Amino acid sequence: MKDIPLSLVLERLQRVREHYGDGVSVQITGGDPTLRKRTELVAIVREAARLGLEPSLMTNGIKLTRDLAVELKEAGLT
Repeated sequence: MKDIPLSLVLERLQRVREHYGDGVSVQITGGDPTLRKRTELVAIVREAARLGLEPSLMTNGIKLTRDLAVELKEAGLT
């Protein structure tokens, strides 16, 4: 199954923000979000944080490396 387009994910984050407000925790999940393109995963986390949401990641870590974890943390992962 293909990932949903990045634009749709970002649109959904905006709707979550509009509906629930600041500080809402959002889990980025799926089959395994680390299988998505790295740039897209980082962009999702960054946008969630920019919107005032608290992004977390549900993963079994298939492609999670220390380097990626640091980049996600710097992008706003909680």
